[in-house]
Amino acid sequence: MRTREMAWRGVASMVIFLGWVIFITLFALLWAPSLDLFQNIVILIASIVGACLLVGMVWMAYGLRYGWEPSGEKWKEHIGAAVEEAIKEKVKEKLEELDTERE
Repeated sequence: MRTREMAWRGVASMVIFLGWVIFITLFALLWAPSLDLFQNIVILIASIVGACLLVGMVWMAYGLRYGWEPSGEKWKEHIGAAVEEAIKEKVKEKLEELDTERE
C-alpha cells in the first residue's frame, strides 16, 4: 500500500515540475519581454513558491501518516529526563533568587 501511495505522489511531483518548466518557458517567451526586471523576478519567485507549495501539499498527508513515530516507551524516558532536567534548572534558579533576596 505504501508504494502505491508513493508512486502517485512521485508522478504528481514530476508533473508539477514539468508544468512549472512549461510555464516558465512560455512566460519567458511570451510575457517577460513586456515586463521589467523586478516584475519578472517576482513572477519567477512566486511560481517557485507555488510549485513548492503544491508538491508540499501532495506529500504532506504521506508524511503525516508514515512519518516519524515514537516506537516503544524509550521516547517517554528521553522526554521525561529532559523535562526533569529543565525543572531542576528552574528550581535551582528560583532558590538562588530567594537566597539573594534574603541577603
